[in-house]
Amino acid sequence: MKKKIAIVAYSHGREGTSVLMGILKCLYYEVPDKVKPSKMNPKGFFEDPDFDQLVFECYGRENGDLSWPPSNVGHIKSSSTSVRTAKREAFFAEFEKIIASNPKYALKAPRYLLVPLIEKYTGLYDIKIIHIVRNEKDHINSIFRVWQTTPNIEKEKKVFKKKAIRDWVKAWKEFGSIVLEETPYPILRLSFESLINDQEKSIKMIADFLEESSISVNIFGWIEPKLVNRRKLKI
Repeated sequence: MKKKIAIVAYSHGREGTSVLMGILKCLYYEVPDKVKPSKMNPKGFFEDPDFDQLVFECYGRENGDLSWPPSNVGHIKSSSTSVRTAKREAFFAEFEKIIASNPKYALKAPRYLLVPLIEKYTGLYDIKIIHIVRNEKDHINSIFRVWQTTPNIEKEKKVFKKKAIRDWVKAWKEFGSIVLEETPYPILRLSFESLINDQEKSIKMIADFLEESSISVNIFGWIEPKLVNRRKLKI
């Protein structure tokens, strides 16, 4: 039986990716756990920042979180320099090490950049992608609220302004749509709102998509809508 890998693809945080990873954990997928829970995500983030940084560096993007998308997908698929080639070899080694521990593994794919990298494993593993998106206004407001309360962010920077956040998020979403159009893997498209407001239906969709029949009894108590900060801010 092929190893099963679930990839949660998204543009930026605050889209319900941690909730979704928690659901995958309840479906008995192993998940990263290198970021401690916080007030913002009391149940956990299920991320590996070092691995995410390695993904960004495969494309020569040292400042991955604040960078803008490449001009085209063909560019990010090429390994035009020895530095990028070395980084990608390091990525492949780390990826294989991470997934070796369990027959089922789930990973986040911020900025969608993990997706083209793992095309090398087409046919070798059973890879499926869950693409989660959130209502634009709520998403941008949520990012802005987090940044307002984050220490060490220079609020004078253009990147901190809401219009710039909107443009930045939009650019990555447009890039992501191209990445997902070209991927060979099956995709389940899921909205943040349906995940929060219609839990039973969403969980069934996820389980059916991944062909999972064994479900933890804790799964239906995992999503707590009260933890979602839906306070409105004008943009």
